[in-house]
Amino acid sequence: MKKIGVLSDTHGFLSPKVHELFEKVDHIIHAGDIGSLDVLTALETIAPVTAVYGNMDGYEIRNRLEPFRVFELYDCRIELTHILDIPKSRPVSNGTTNIKFFGHTHQPLFKSFGSIHYINPGAAGKPSVNKMYSAAIVTISEKRKVDVDFFKF
Repeated sequence: MKKIGVLSDTHGFLSPKVHELFEKVDHIIHAGDIGSLDVLTALETIAPVTAVYGNMDGYEIRNRLEPFRVFELYDCRIELTHILDIPKSRPVSNGTTNIKFFGHTHQPLFKSFGSIHYINPGAAGKPSVNKMYSAAIVTISEKRKVDVDFFKF
């Protein structure tokens, strides 16, 4: 069983609660609008990090990251971007576990169509941006079953 800490829309602020929440994760995913490379540096002290830049990220972050990533992690195909439109009708699954992580809306979401999972952790950013922070821990079992727990703090 593997655990992935997922967050988005930090906008340059990383709550100390994230360190507590993610202390036992195997990997961290940041779905953009990072706001400062210091956020990534702090996350990297917890676990390996995969991130993309968001629409509010400046040159320093855009110069280091891509807007879209596709990679394999724990026998799952992962797509990571900041802005994503979820299809209105059921997408066709090829049997592979696909997880599509995104941010931007500041609203936590977990929606599945068979083996295709759409996950938005909400926003872990500054109090001026959100009234409440949120992040997620995604658990992937040996049989590639995907579970999501949202945490508001």
